[in-house]
Amino acid sequence: MCGINLITLIIAVVLLFLNKLLSKRKSFDLNLSYQLREGATIIRIILPLTSFQTIFCSVFFGCILVFILIEDVVDEVTFLILNAAVYIIPYYTVISPILVWFTIRWSQQLKQSRLKNIVNQTSIDYFNVQKEMWH
Repeated sequence: MCGINLITLIIAVVLLFLNKLLSKRKSFDLNLSYQLREGATIIRIILPLTSFQTIFCSVFFGCILVFILIEDVVDEVTFLILNAAVYIIPYYTVISPILVWFTIRWSQQLKQSRLKNIVNQTSIDYFNVQKEMWH
């Protein structure tokens, strides 16, 4: 499971860099520009989530390995208490939806600010052209 999460994280990072590289090229193809912009939006959502899941999965399996190593050293009651104390899956189930909500909200705010910048720039360009025509 951690291997799949790690592979997903690596692929997401590679796609992010590839998308940035392709976005820097000056292309006037509307279809390509739209696909690159949508790809960047999806990667911005996937990257924090897959990073979070990979970290939690690694910590969880690390705890399991430590417990396997200390199982013979401590008595059964202490082992069960330690196991219950560091069992992190409930934390994952609480934090994960909150992270999804914040990530989606952040992505929507980025889209809104980008649209506002486009509208403001278009208005400024329009009025500058009008000013040049009348003066």
